[in-house]
Amino acid sequence: MLEIVYIVEWGDDSPIEYSGPSPSDVAITASHTWYEKGTYTIRAKAKDPHDS
Repeated sequence: MLEIVYIVEWGDDSPIEYSGPSPSDVAITASHTWYEKGTYTIRAKAKDPHDS
């Protein structure tokens, strides 16, 4: 089973969030609160031990 690290950028000035490592067959959830109205671009990626 691969261990996956999840990286999330919330599109505001908050720090990048890292989650894991978690087994690849386990679902994860993430949440965030924005303090100003607006349009935000959320970027997320999953990274395995082989940097894939």
